[in-house]
Amino acid sequence: LDGLVSDISHLRKLCFRALSTALELLQHSQQSKSDADGMQAIFPDKNYQSWNGHAPPPPINEGACRARAAARTQEYRDEVLGVLAARFGDESFVAALTAVLSVVQSARAKCFVGSLAQMWKSLFKALGMPILAAMRPFLDKIVSDKDGYSRLSTDVYIGQQCMASEVLGGLVRGIKYWPLPDQLEAQAQVRVVLDFAVSIPETESAGIWASALRFAIFDRHATRVSWLMSFLFDDFPPYHKDMNSTLVCRRMALVKPIINELSWRGSPLHRQLLHDVEPYLSSPFTQTRDFASSCVSLLARVSWLTIEAQRPGVA
Repeated sequence: LDGLVSDISHLRKLCFRALSTALELLQHSQQSKSDADGMQAIFPDKNYQSWNGHAPPPPINEGACRARAAARTQEYRDEVLGVLAARFGDESFVAALTAVLSVVQSARAKCFVGSLAQMWKSLFKALGMPILAAMRPFLDKIVSDKDGYSRLSTDVYIGQQCMASEVLGGLVRGIKYWPLPDQLEAQAQVRVVLDFAVSIPETESAGIWASALRFAIFDRHATRVSWLMSFLFDDFPPYHKDMNSTLVCRRMALVKPIINELSWRGSPLHRQLLHDVEPYLSSPFTQTRDFASSCVSLLARVSWLTIEAQRPGVA
């Protein structure tokens, strides 16, 4: 934990990976998702063959679970999680961690980093709401500064966007392990951050947030992330001739990786998105036409029918 805020960038990278591994090893079993509403049983993640039928029994390596439980008892796990909770409850530690993770000049990559998002996911999964409470001041600061792209240096601004996107990606994937009331509260926070992400009039950070959204829904059943889909697709800007071209392009850049990731499982969204982007194909702005054409091309690729499906009488 001390290494996470070290002045040595290589040590920080090593400690981030070590923390992610340590949190993973504390899990006695991966089958610990919250299923208060039965969604996991009906619409399982990582299951590409029974999307519309009964889910097969989840494969569980009982031997590995027993060995892990024996090596790391519940008392040991509670003690480690207590140390983590105490450290992330320290405002000075969180401030230092935010400082080193949100500035490109501090040797963080100038893009969305999946390993860091995975670390946040593990933290949200293990500690729950306290981690969200610790990170809320940073997220609130980000969403309250919509003019940061014009006021801050590129390194500072992009670094903040990168960290915020990694926290959001980890949060969306981590809350599926939480009780339902906590999930609903976290979803409200996600919507606040995404409302900020889609309303910034610049495209430089669009790819960062697009990668975060792809990470958030990777291998997820479309029904179980419908709350996220409804926010991104139902509120698409209506077309009019004075529409800000940059905002339209940014929104299309954010939804493209979602369509690509969901593929045929997102078919209910295909017609809706096509209806939304069609007017922009005749936009007077070249950039808008290019983005709209790219969306149409992607829709044609992910919604194609096989030869067998086109035959009469074939479901």
